[in-house]
Amino acid sequence: EQIGAQVIATELGSKLEPALAITDEAGNVRAEGTAALGFVVRQKGTYAISLRDREFRGGPDFHYRLHVGAVPVVTGVFPLAVQRGRTTSVRVSGVNLGPGSGVTAK
Repeated sequence: EQIGAQVIATELGSKLEPALAITDEAGNVRAEGTAALGFVVRQKGTYAISLRDREFRGGPDFHYRLHVGAVPVVTGVFPLAVQRGRTTSVRVSGVNLGPGSGVTAK
């Protein structure tokens, strides 16, 4: 199963600088990210998602929206650059991206 998580904060005028993490039952961090993260569940179990401010700050101006589930999250792109005027295939990896996960760029 693929799990995507996305935090919306800055767009809401929040001061939150998000730090996301997914941990397993033993408390081991399985994935980390800032405003978004993607995780592929390889083993049945209980997982927890944590969200905090990157600098451990807090207050009434630190509001956010957290979306978890079939959220599309890009975790990698290859190649990172394409020469101008050339057509090439670009591989996009992540979770909940749908079949193919590749695009042709020019």
